[in-house]
Amino acid sequence: MIDTDRYEGLTNAGLWRGTSADDSVIFEVYDENGEVADFKTIALVMRDSDHYGTEDNPDIRLMVDAPRILRLYEETREDAEISFKRALRLWDLIETHAPHLMTQATDAWNGDEEE
Repeated sequence: MIDTDRYEGLTNAGLWRGTSADDSVIFEVYDENGEVADFKTIALVMRDSDHYGTEDNPDIRLMVDAPRILRLYEETREDAEISFKRALRLWDLIETHAPHLMTQATDAWNGDEEE
């Protein structure tokens, strides 16, 4: 499991993008009027990369997408935890109110149900 707390406080809340030269990951700095006033560099990619200067640099794409991937991971983990808690409540209900179904419920839980 990934410890997502290690990534708290990403620069500019992780709102990054690649440059048109596709050699760095940057974020935009806005002035009080909401206009782009400057750019700040998050990371540079080695110039001898096979993809340098192309629109298809996987290093840049991964760095730019990392904050989104992290958010999706966190959401998926939270959804899985909720689903597991719901499954455990259903299990308890079956055990309490329909113990005659426990064999079938156990088979389904273990993936042994007929397809």
